[in-house]
Amino acid sequence: MSVRLLIIFSLCRLAQRDRLSDNAFGSLNEAEQYYEQSITPVLFLTLQCMGVNSVDADHAVSHLGRAEGLALLVRGVPYFATQHKVLLPLDLCLMHGVSQESIVRREVGQPLKDVVYDIAGQAHIHLEKARKMKGQLPPAALPALLPAVPCRTYLDTLQRRSFDPFDPVCGRRDALVAARMAWKKYRGMY
Repeated sequence: MSVRLLIIFSLCRLAQRDRLSDNAFGSLNEAEQYYEQSITPVLFLTLQCMGVNSVDADHAVSHLGRAEGLALLVRGVPYFATQHKVLLPLDLCLMHGVSQESIVRREVGQPLKDVVYDIAGQAHIHLEKARKMKGQLPPAALPALLPAVPCRTYLDTLQRRSFDPFDPVCGRRDALVAARMAWKKYRGMY
């Protein structure tokens, strides 16, 4: 398949995403599938623009896309709460006894932290799967995987703050993200 066809295919996948609703995800699996179809195609396009044609690289960015999406889902909790919206997976909220109203009221308790822990844990699993594939990837693919750096930084911060999505430290911008990414690129890591 030519590069042009792959780019068109990826753009079509992006265009098909019609999830602009305010509804919560039904399950964690549904959230993962959504991010697989919305973030991952952008990473595929990045690989294609860099001239990388590797099944292993595609597999790695697939995991990275899911990890990024789940991290963004958690990171967006405070913003969406101010908009009176909750996108966290309903199955996890029900399992841990978290109501959408309590999230909108910014009530942080152990049940909400457990929901965030489950989502962040799944993001971490995908991130580690992508990172373990480093040895199988062509060197040209590594820059496309640098978005793993801010994703990892956020997940680590969230863990240090006891998985509280409303903690102000979790919402801060990382002023060193560009330097971290440059250092990882220099070292051939992500």
